[in-house]
Amino acid sequence: MILSSWAQYVKAGGPCSLWRYLHAAYDARRPGFRFEHFCYDRLIAHYQRRLGRDRVLVQCYERFRAEPRTAGEEIAAFCGGKAPPPEAGDVVLNRSLGAVTLTLLPWLNPFLKADSLNGWSPYAVRWLSKPVRHLLEAFDRVSPRLLKATIDRRWRRILEAATHGRYEESNRRTAALKGCELARWGYRL
Repeated sequence: MILSSWAQYVKAGGPCSLWRYLHAAYDARRPGFRFEHFCYDRLIAHYQRRLGRDRVLVQCYERFRAEPRTAGEEIAAFCGGKAPPPEAGDVVLNRSLGAVTLTLLPWLNPFLKADSLNGWSPYAVRWLSKPVRHLLEAFDRVSPRLLKATIDRRWRRILEAATHGRYEESNRRTAALKGCELARWGYRL
């Protein structure tokens, strides 16, 4: 989820590499990263206090990916609604940018966008944003799989080093909730 959060940040105009994103000082005046944001037990407990335990359904995102139909049916049953149509799980919205694009785009964002993420960069030439993105995405499609795999391994090492020991306690509390099988999906407990 942290990798996905960073990808959204880059897509929106953020100029930081994954490492810099994780290690930058938090500034409440603009969007940024906080490790605490991913302690899901806190958010779930907050909703349960506000709405009641019986009115909060907890499911893992990985389950949506692996079993979209079953997850959708469970949500519908919980809400007292109809099950989604069979094709509902086949639609991919907000597809992530590729590894090569996500590696290069933070370097280019200050020249493509001027927003709060990059300090309202004075170097931005807004009309370049779409053509450059299309060019990067095309380059990503023809890039060797080995390059993409190397980038992905590097990101995994960065994430492992940054999160080691941070989420196990929160994950154990989250796993104790009905319907949240974190161990099944590879979460560290």
